[in-house]
Amino acid sequence: MDPDESLQDLHADIRRLAILAFPEFNGEVREEIACDHFIEALNNRTLELALREKSVRHPDVALTEAIKLELWHERIKELQPKTEQHHETAYKTRTVKKDTKSETQEAIIRKLDSLECQILQNV
Repeated sequence: MDPDESLQDLHADIRRLAILAFPEFNGEVREEIACDHFIEALNNRTLELALREKSVRHPDVALTEAIKLELWHERIKELQPKTEQHHETAYKTRTVKKDTKSETQEAIIRKLDSLECQILQNV
């Protein structure tokens, strides 16, 4: 995939070329072939593995999933400094002496730890 080419443009090109290259195949077979070529053309091993793991077999679904995954990847990159800052704050909070924490603070810390785990599982 050309770095300046959008996923939508790549998708359209692959679909068009599949119709031209495989006119003898029915739509379902041609769509599966186009999907495989679309995924390979991404030139992004992580994205390719994620799409293959989802067993994507149609180029329209592959396009939608690729867009979602790219958006998630960008969002994670944006959040990373904030997450690192949160880890530092959470560590400082946890190192406060036990006897100086109120029950409310303990509940808040438990909730923060739970949320932190959820965020890390989604990263």
